Amino acid sequence: MNNGKMISVRYSADELKRLEAAAMLADYKHLATYIRDMSLEKIVGKKGGRGGVDSWSETQEFTLRLAHLERVQKVTTTLLATLTYLANQKISPDDLHAAMQDATGVSAALVKLAPELQQLIDHLHAE
Repeated sequence: MNNGKMISVRYSADELKRLEAAAMLADYKHLATYIRDMSLEKIVGKKGGRGGVDSWSETQEFTLRLAHLERVQKVTTTLLATLTYLANQKISPDDLHAAMQDATGVSAALVKLAPELQQLIDHLHAE
């Protein structure tokens, strides 16, 4: 596309993150190509002459996939925070294993760790 004109577009950090995830899910290697294709599809219905229902269906599917990825990312962040905290406390694998075998030990440990884990999680989400 040598005769095309470049334009600048601004996105917030969250919008950019969502666009990058959507482009990745749509199997695009370049974000600019994804943005161009999606904008042309919305405005002039370029992409193969597909109808609005197909486009809406794909958008809904991508939205659901992105929501799932965001949920998984939050769980992963929580697990990472827990493991980081436990590593910083120098808890031995044997102590951790013993605590996990006892349900009351797990509950007590989580109640004790909850405030500190929440601070660590908030810190990781802020980064």
